[in-house]
Amino acid sequence: MASKLPSSESFSIEPAESPTDVQYAVSLALKEERNEAEYDFPIFKSLSPDRFFIAKLDGRNIGCLIVIMVNPNHAFFHSFIIEEGYRGRGYGTRLFEEALASLG
Repeated sequence: MASKLPSSESFSIEPAESPTDVQYAVSLALKEERNEAEYDFPIFKSLSPDRFFIAKLDGRNIGCLIVIMVNPNHAFFHSFIIEEGYRGRGYGTRLFEEALASLG
């Protein structure tokens, strides 16, 4: 079931294209006390450049998700994080759905 987001908000999912986007994902993982190391994210970006996603609300970053292709038939989702204040509102569901759709 697709999530229903408030119509007054501009939600988008964009590829992480800049070093600033990658740094955002690093800072979000650190804030959440995840075990990813800062040097992992550039490696993840190089492994799956088209599947490193940043969720944005009204132009502000609110989450990230990385899909790493192991081989053509296997992938894993890494660093699926929505900022605490935005959880429970359907943004994570939309981010997951977009990442899943990227697999074809």
